[in-house]
Amino acid sequence: LLDKTGRPDKKQRNVLITGSKGKGSVSRMISKLIEAHGFKVGLCTSPHLVSFLERIRINGNAISEDDFVKYANILKPYAAEVQKQLTGAEYIGPAGIIAVIAMLYYSDQKTDFNVFECGKGARYDDVIRIHSEASVINTVFLEHIPQLGCDLSEIAFNKAGIINSTQRFVVSAGQQKQVRDTIYKEALDKRVRLLTYGQDFLCENISIDRNGTYFDVITQNSRYKNIKLNLMGRHQANNAAIAICAIENLLGEVKEENVRQAYDSIAWPGRLEVINRSPLTILDGCISRDCAGYVKEVIKEIVNTDIITIVGIPDDKDYEGVAREMQDISK
Repeated sequence: LLDKTGRPDKKQRNVLITGSKGKGSVSRMISKLIEAHGFKVGLCTSPHLVSFLERIRINGNAISEDDFVKYANILKPYAAEVQKQLTGAEYIGPAGIIAVIAMLYYSDQKTDFNVFECGKGARYDDVIRIHSEASVINTVFLEHIPQLGCDLSEIAFNKAGIINSTQRFVVSAGQQKQVRDTIYKEALDKRVRLLTYGQDFLCENISIDRNGTYFDVITQNSRYKNIKLNLMGRHQANNAAIAICAIENLLGEVKEENVRQAYDSIAWPGRLEVINRSPLTILDGCISRDCAGYVKEVIKEIVNTDIITIVGIPDDKDYEGVAREMQDISK
């Protein structure tokens, strides 16, 4: 599809994001930081909360219905042509179709940078076909078994496939040893510079209250002290450090006042979102026990009374794990 549309991705600067947790948050943070430095940035993420159009944005604004239909119609005959060549269980992935629509839109809108969140995996995900100059791998853990693999090593191998020889660097969150070793080998094989949490950058002095998260970030280039993030969670502070490392290496020069401005204004609906303060009411789209652990961690830091938990999760997700994780703090 990219070939048939003239490879619009090769005319632009693209960053790819993967991970088992937090890839959406890091994607949003990177795009917000780039925007705060005066650039026009495209952001392609999934899933959406209310409108499908939320998946394709420029500087925070979703693509219009007219533009989405316009680029879908441009792509439709090419997709039909490719589909005819496929057999059996083969199909064109929806994530890939959305990514190409987004790429055509960003190309015409002349964005300076584009940030693409991969789907479930990476090595076999359509999105990694987009030409990229950098990638990010957030925390990797056991998920989507057996689609991504049967154990942590196989899942790590899948995620590490985001690294491509066209890239200047890859940023990795702190990982378990077998994940870290797999990412290191892939970066070495592809001759891509690897920047790792805890070695090349880190986050310190994290604290949380009802207004957000506060922390310091130390990189090879600078120290950002007492940054306030308008999102709650220690994991969000670590996500913020990953994003800062990425844009330092993308942009070269990063201004601390722009980082403060971006993080103090960032919003991520449905991710530990405070929708009411009296009584304190928090909304989060977690669908697994691991994700619920992050929610529980934040609640225990800012609330000292029993809470009421409402769980509404599709039965093909880990609703039981979420309920078990939350039961000991729930009234």
